[in-house]
Amino acid sequence: MLMKSIQLLTLLCLFSLSTTKAQNWEATDLTLSNAFPITDMHTHDGNLFATVNQVFLGTLEMSDDDGQTWTTQAITNVAGFPQFMSSVGNRLYMSSNNTFHGILYYSEDNGATFTEDINGLPAGIGGGTGVITSVQTLGNMLVVGLGSGGYYAKPTSNLAEPFVQFDTPTSLNAGTDRLAYHNGILYTYDNAGAKLLYVSTDFGTTWSVPDMTNLPTDLQSDILEINPTNGRIYLSGESSFSGNVAANYGLYYSDDGGVNWTQMDLSMVAATNYLGDFHKVTALYVNNNLFFAAFDNDAMDTEPDVISSTNFPIVSPSIDNTGLVVDPSGTVHGRKFQIHNQKIVLSLNLVDVYIKDTTLSDQNLAFESTFEIYPTIVTDNQLHIDSTSEAQLDIIDSIGKTMLKISIIEGVQVVDISLLSNGVYILRLYTEYGMVAQRIVKKS
Repeated sequence: MLMKSIQLLTLLCLFSLSTTKAQNWEATDLTLSNAFPITDMHTHDGNLFATVNQVFLGTLEMSDDDGQTWTTQAITNVAGFPQFMSSVGNRLYMSSNNTFHGILYYSEDNGATFTEDINGLPAGIGGGTGVITSVQTLGNMLVVGLGSGGYYAKPTSNLAEPFVQFDTPTSLNAGTDRLAYHNGILYTYDNAGAKLLYVSTDFGTTWSVPDMTNLPTDLQSDILEINPTNGRIYLSGESSFSGNVAANYGLYYSDDGGVNWTQMDLSMVAATNYLGDFHKVTALYVNNNLFFAAFDNDAMDTEPDVISSTNFPIVSPSIDNTGLVVDPSGTVHGRKFQIHNQKIVLSLNLVDVYIKDTTLSDQNLAFESTFEIYPTIVTDNQLHIDSTSEAQLDIIDSIGKTMLKISIIEGVQVVDISLLSNGVYILRLYTEYGMVAQRIVKKS
């Protein structure tokens, strides 16, 4: 009887842990007046950074204590308004923009000093380069978007190299269409013309379109995100072909590289925003079993709308806006989610940055070890594994038999699969947290 009671108590505890909502959001008091636009937020070298547009002054703010205090960095050698950031090794990259041109900088001392890095980028009007619309790290490439000027990239393994332009499927909006990268494949969604998802296995040299089903044919997608653990692709946007609001705007996902799509149930939030327009996703974070989505506000004098689950898809997302500021105008919304020092952080489009006051579990954060496995079709017996931590790789054939077990080291490793017959294989990567990634490759 005692043993049964202990087992029941254990099950109740496990159920409570898997369904109890995380702690409330807490303001970090990024700006004194809590009224300035926050253009970007990024974690680098254990510190949290935010770029803020304070009237006629753009500032870079840094917190080394998880948002308890912020310090304004003395970026005297940065021209223009600091905007987008990305972390590459010991370098914090940051763009700045004026009216007609932008400049890309990097800092190797946590924002104390910055150095220009615009070699290979086209010149802008009045100096620098073109206006910069994004800075991001995709796989082993640092990528800069220049709006209609297109995308430019260089390898993170050799940052001394100049940037080189690569092609996207549309020229009109070439440097602002969303990009995502997973398992050796680059994805973009063409908002400017065809309204299609494009994939490239050679980082933009050639593109193809999956034979998509169940995705609206005129989707204007505001979101393109990929879960790096399981490869699920997310798109979110508006389609003009539907006659009702609920179906007119949606969050869609695909588990097979963009072929078949499923619309997520968002009935836990209102169908319309405070203007009566479509209630749109403004920020999305998906990784392993974490799911966080922010929306434009559904009503004035309410908190910005956020839904989340830390055990997705076993536990469906639910409303998660407790602790966020009450928004009188209805215009405040989530702009970006970020994992920082094992905590989830949310920056709003203005007002403040918010952080959960509880540390996520190691199981939640197993995804922080990122793995890239390429190519997906192996023709030369050489399989490449790019890992940020040590792991074990199991290669399993189509009938479930484990053919190879290989120890993976941190960095890039080439695995010889010449002993395997041609066919399709499942690759599973394990760390101390269990299985953290699964991929499918074909040897031919």
